[in-house]
Amino acid sequence: MVSIFTVIIFFFVSSSCAKSLLHKQFPVAEWPTLDGLPPLLFGHGGEKFYLPEHTTGSYKLAAIEGADYVEPDIVLTKDRIPVCFHDLALKRSTDVEEHPEFAGLRGNHSVIIDGKDQTIIDDWLAIHFTLEELKTLRVQQQPNGVRLQDFNELYEISTFQEFLDSIHEISWKVGKPIGIIPEMKHPQFHNTVFNHIDHFMETLVLDILRSNGYPLNPGDTANCSYNGVEMISCGPIILQNFDKNAVRYLSTVTTSPTVELMTLIHPDVYLLTPRGFEEIANFSDYICLWKEYMYTGVDAEIIFKEWEYDPDLVDSLGGFYNPDEFVPAAHRHGVKMTLFTIPDSRESSGRGCALECDPTNKEEEMFYYFNLGVDGMFVENIPESSNLRMKYDYELKLANMTGF
Repeated sequence: MVSIFTVIIFFFVSSSCAKSLLHKQFPVAEWPTLDGLPPLLFGHGGEKFYLPEHTTGSYKLAAIEGADYVEPDIVLTKDRIPVCFHDLALKRSTDVEEHPEFAGLRGNHSVIIDGKDQTIIDDWLAIHFTLEELKTLRVQQQPNGVRLQDFNELYEISTFQEFLDSIHEISWKVGKPIGIIPEMKHPQFHNTVFNHIDHFMETLVLDILRSNGYPLNPGDTANCSYNGVEMISCGPIILQNFDKNAVRYLSTVTTSPTVELMTLIHPDVYLLTPRGFEEIANFSDYICLWKEYMYTGVDAEIIFKEWEYDPDLVDSLGGFYNPDEFVPAAHRHGVKMTLFTIPDSRESSGRGCALECDPTNKEEEMFYYFNLGVDGMFVENIPESSNLRMKYDYELKLANMTGF
């Protein structure tokens, strides 16, 4: 007969072994990111796969789905109100063509974007509309892949204030702070329109953040709330822009540790060099690239887009980085490397595939960038992307198992 003492010893040893095996099966695996943590997932325009982009519904859904940061793009109205919209022009994403009262605002518009003269053909500019006029339009879902068209009459263009209200509502309901990553679209264009006032757009956005309780500088008191009554924790902020001069300015007026800055690069190819990265590292916490640079390389993208550049100038800046050099170069400067954009798996990834790849294989695509060590990515269909991040994390843990 087995004694009770033997049973107790057997149970103790078995439990200890089981715990030991569990520990070995699931060690804490460090990612190849700058901080060793899983890369951040930025909800691109909110959750633009399921709902029309840059609407309150899209923003709320992205927050509920667990995006680490939710992204609003910001443009200005005629009456200087920041609203959430991806483009300067309205036709692509609204029903403006169905509004004959605005026919007189339709036309060709000369604009300066990213320092280059461009012409927007046969369209309407948001900046020619007052907020009241914009609110009569409805945002439409893009007809890509299997995106539903059932919500095209539901949402109006939201203000930046309404975006913050949406995020604060979900933050209060889920009981945790939600990060935001606003992009001010083309500040040089907007600042020129409004009498060439330096950093006019940037100041407007910062004032709204400050008035909503976000601490932008040391000494500021965090005071975020839902409905002005329920106090919540202010989520972290990443301010992003393609205009490096705007980011440089923001670095001088936002010095709180809860505010970080991101410089997006595309198509300023001269920044895709050692000297370019060195410059950006002086004022930016993140560098964000069009993902193709880290896949097929800068030269392939230049040829594809038929861009002109000065090869002698590029050589003087250290030459273009190769695809696998961007992440380690950023990390050497203490800067995080991110990319845009990973779509839903049922949509074309937009990859040029100069190398062998499947442009519809989202797992292959995300794992490629995970292996490079990117620190974050703008994604669509957040649950799908989050699941793939968890799968990579699980496989990383298995690969780091020892003692078997």
